[in-house]
Amino acid sequence: METQEESRERNQAGKLTGERRRNQLGERQNSGSKNQGTKKSGQKAGSRSADAPVRRERRQNSAVPERQGDRRRSDTGERVERGQPSRAAEKRNKNRSGAHPEKAGKKKKINNQDLERHLKERRKKKRRKLAVSILLVACLAVFCFSGFQLAQLLMEYYQGGEEYQAVRELAVSLPAGEDENIAEARAFSINFNALLQENPDTVAWIRFEEPSIISYPVVKSSDNKEYLTKTFQNGDNKLGAIFMDMRNSAPLADRNTFIYGHNMKVGGEMFSQLNQYADEDFCREHPYFYIYTPDGKVTTCKIFAASIVDASSEYYTLDFTSDMQFQEYLNMCRSGAFYPVDAEIHSQSHIVSLSTCTNVNDEERFLLQGVVVRQEKVTGGE
Repeated sequence: METQEESRERNQAGKLTGERRRNQLGERQNSGSKNQGTKKSGQKAGSRSADAPVRRERRQNSAVPERQGDRRRSDTGERVERGQPSRAAEKRNKNRSGAHPEKAGKKKKINNQDLERHLKERRKKKRRKLAVSILLVACLAVFCFSGFQLAQLLMEYYQGGEEYQAVRELAVSLPAGEDENIAEARAFSINFNALLQENPDTVAWIRFEEPSIISYPVVKSSDNKEYLTKTFQNGDNKLGAIFMDMRNSAPLADRNTFIYGHNMKVGGEMFSQLNQYADEDFCREHPYFYIYTPDGKVTTCKIFAASIVDASSEYYTLDFTSDMQFQEYLNMCRSGAFYPVDAEIHSQSHIVSLSTCTNVNDEERFLLQGVVVRQEKVTGGE
């Protein structure tokens, strides 16, 4: 137990300690009042020197809880020093700061490759769209141009057809009530005087019962090219005209008379429908065609051969030096035909060969040949 004397001494020591502190505080206040007249820089220096012990005391007082709480538990339950990050925090910091530069660089590199690939694909798409647009414009231009060409061609064919219809109305004479398509050969007559006034190159008129559209004047010039693009009335038209080979001396005077006409791709004009005779049944139903001449005669020809031949072949032979040579020619024509026809033909016969293109091969021709079976005078004519 503490005695009274010890207690008295402890109280006196406390009083002395309190007096010392009060004395120190008074001295500080006195030193502060003495320095009030100095410059501002001196005041700042004095205040710093006066506050220094207080700051040290504050730091010493605040250091105690830091030492007392210098240990804490990490996220994983481990005790770690204050100010030091835990392992989990270190791992998160590594991941955030790119602790693995190789992986980060690889990821960045991959992103760059993806970006480049994306840009390339966009450029390809743009080029593809541009190419498609150009192609569409080109197709549209071709379509428009083709449409214009087709319309122009159809108009030309129409005008040519109208011209030949006018020629028919001018030249063809029929008995009252007769139809041109069903009129017999003797009832059908041609006004060659009117035709010769229109075109002095007129040498004949050719007519089919079927196809009935084949009913045209026949002309002949000094070459086989003039009437390829020139109509009967001298119009410039792709229909051209039906013309006799320049090598023939006169209509049906030679053993083989050639007559040419265009095969039009549309419209069916001129000799376009001759190829119907590639069908044997059609030939059996319509075995004849007729040729009218300015001397007032009508010549009936019976078809004996229909074939496709080469344009430069022996089928286009006109002159024969002997009956035997002509007979060999007739045999060649019959053997090359699509089908056999029951028609009498021999070395003394006269034939008419109708030629047109096939529109399949430029060097091929469709050749329809008939043998003269009858000649007679018709009413009308000149």
